[in-house]
Amino acid sequence: MSLKLKIHTSSERRPSFKGKSRILLQSSPPPESPLLKGNNCEALEVDGRQCQHELASEGETWCKRHTRELKELKTRWTTYLRDAERIEALSPSAAKQRVLKFRQAVDHRRHIRERFYPRGGDTADFIKWITKLERDVRALADSILMSNLDRGPTPETPGATTPLPDKANSEKIMILQSPLDPRIPIDSLQGMPDDGTILILKHFYRDLCAEGVRRLYSIIPDLNDSARRPGSPVKDAVQDSGTDIIRAWFRIMILNDSEAEALEHATRSKSIDEFLSGCHASQLETYCDFFEKAWRPHALQYLRVAICAQTLAGGDIKTIGLLGGMIPSTTESLKMTKPCWDILYRWFPSLLTPWTVASICSNFEDYTTICKLLMLGLYREYWYDPGSILAECPTGIYLGFLPSSKGGVMTTTAFKHMQDHIVQEESRNYICGQMAIADPLTQEFLDELRRRSERLLLVVYEGTNADATVHPSDADIFIKRHRAAKSHEELDSAEWTTTVTLEDIKNDLRLRKTSMYDPIVVDSW
Repeated sequence: MSLKLKIHTSSERRPSFKGKSRILLQSSPPPESPLLKGNNCEALEVDGRQCQHELASEGETWCKRHTRELKELKTRWTTYLRDAERIEALSPSAAKQRVLKFRQAVDHRRHIRERFYPRGGDTADFIKWITKLERDVRALADSILMSNLDRGPTPETPGATTPLPDKANSEKIMILQSPLDPRIPIDSLQGMPDDGTILILKHFYRDLCAEGVRRLYSIIPDLNDSARRPGSPVKDAVQDSGTDIIRAWFRIMILNDSEAEALEHATRSKSIDEFLSGCHASQLETYCDFFEKAWRPHALQYLRVAICAQTLAGGDIKTIGLLGGMIPSTTESLKMTKPCWDILYRWFPSLLTPWTVASICSNFEDYTTICKLLMLGLYREYWYDPGSILAECPTGIYLGFLPSSKGGVMTTTAFKHMQDHIVQEESRNYICGQMAIADPLTQEFLDELRRRSERLLLVVYEGTNADATVHPSDADIFIKRHRAAKSHEELDSAEWTTTVTLEDIKNDLRLRKTSMYDPIVVDSW
């Protein structure tokens, strides 16, 4: 395994940040805002439209009609699978029958996944099942091969050209690969001791892998870097900075997420297409899922690296060669500057929403930058929410203070007359926000707030696990509280009951971060 190292310099050609755009990615829509209410059936109709039936309770996933249909499809899928497992592939005709049932099972399982789990809820189970299926088929082909070897002469290793050792003068040594390995061409299996059964299984698995590659290219066409054959009616794909970003995105994912075997295969492959042609079906399903749900933070972080590397925003950067291209070997010094946000908005405007835009931020500086750009009127068609609290504090954002939540508009005290007693309620208005610790304005801002302690309470958290610093230190921190008595005179001596605490506000902030796909937790609060 060898990795090429290279140093990029800022004098090299940079991609254009402006220009025409085109659709690069056929991903599923990003999640809706957690603030939007609604509980519709998650299933898709046969024509791909979303089911509009409103569910009775939040615990339900599908309407009754689609629940019945899903049950029928699962029963049919289970039947095909059991029928396939009952057939013993002892002959080519029996193998054909088994493969037919396998194909029907795969088609039904994929149909269930696409129509009833459009948000990917079934992805892990589906890939697990595909992995088991390919393992079972591979084991079947291997057992047939070994059985035939026991009955006949020793063949050459599939895919190898080394002649058999001299039986008289040397010991017989066999190094066998599974005939269903995607990297073994089907033509190299012609000389095996086989009655045709292994070839039938090979065709089935090859078609399963080829379907995975076709699906991946349908989701993200620019990933296809195969050379056009002479005389082919297919036109050469458009190659621009969007193509470069897509392929770098894929290479970065392979480098960071692959197991040892897949990474070794990647280092031996000269192109993305060559790599994919040697991947197992379960790997290809994982790649399809990665780009189908490209709005997830995990995928967006790799996209961030690809875009930052395109702009060389950090100056000189170390890179490695993989799958016919160069990608960063480190994420240090990469920043989402305005050119990076311009590129992201040019090629992937609908991949993010106002409530998920923070998902691509790797640090607080990234998040501050996009908030300032939004306040300047940029990217508003897709990423700006006029109802956001950010819109209420543009000046604070320009100075580095990013508001995240608020409560009330003023401190209030109210009295309620119940049947036989009086209830006094007190509530504080508050605002929560973030500032960078290293920003000089942060300390000046905190010092100014401390000087106003007669009418303001200041609660500061530095870092993630630090205890809060409260000014003034002896203040009774509450957000909302009440007390009751039979008369106004007795209220002064009645004990307060706190209904909303500072900890409740912190919990709301934590919930907001998990529900908004916001990974910038480490250095933001």
